[in-house]
Amino acid sequence: MFKLNGGLAQTQNEPCEVIVSQFSESKQEIRSIIIDSEPWFVAKDVCDTLGHTNPSVAIKMLDDDERGKKSLGRQGMAWVVNESGLYALILRSNKPYARQFRKWITSEVLPSLRKRGHYSVNKAKNDDYVDARNVPYGWTEMNGFRVRTVTIDGQDWFSINDINRALHSATGSYQLARKLNAVETLAAKIFIFGNTYPAWFANKKGLSLILSGSRKNTTQLDESQLCLPFGGGE
Repeated sequence: MFKLNGGLAQTQNEPCEVIVSQFSESKQEIRSIIIDSEPWFVAKDVCDTLGHTNPSVAIKMLDDDERGKKSLGRQGMAWVVNESGLYALILRSNKPYARQFRKWITSEVLPSLRKRGHYSVNKAKNDDYVDARNVPYGWTEMNGFRVRTVTIDGQDWFSINDINRALHSATGSYQLARKLNAVETLAAKIFIFGNTYPAWFANKKGLSLILSGSRKNTTQLDESQLCLPFGGGE
């Protein structure tokens, strides 16, 4: 057990829904969870954004009631910090956009997280993602897991979040997408029907690269195994 919010006990291994926001200045994904209506942020994501090169040291400098370990489901255990701990990390940052990050957190992310449990994408620019909410999606099976796939302009795209679940990978979808797009565009942010925000998808070449780089993959990419739209989309 560990204590959050001034003494409220929470079970470490009880997983919470992971909510993902993206800070536009650094393009870094910030994962958060809601515990008793209060937001907690994944410390590593915050430290990476704010330039704290040693998250373990940064976390140790926080008070006990500002930090804790929590299960993120298949992403494993992670250190999380509450609002007070988040502000402490911001104050210790030397990044030029630290003040902008704080204003983004306080004026947009925190109010929206408390109100609806996720960061609204209503303000997102349409050119930041492909809006495919009117395109039916299907799925393909990978290592016993369903991976959502959507076809846009004749090209198939596969959910990176679902791929990570199938491969039991803790790598963030943005980090993986950035690697895929280092040479050519193999990943894109797509807003599909039923989602609350756009998410990263990889095309077939990107999927093949992800599979070839994973030791836990037991699936060979076979088009005959792909389920087309209306073939099981949830």
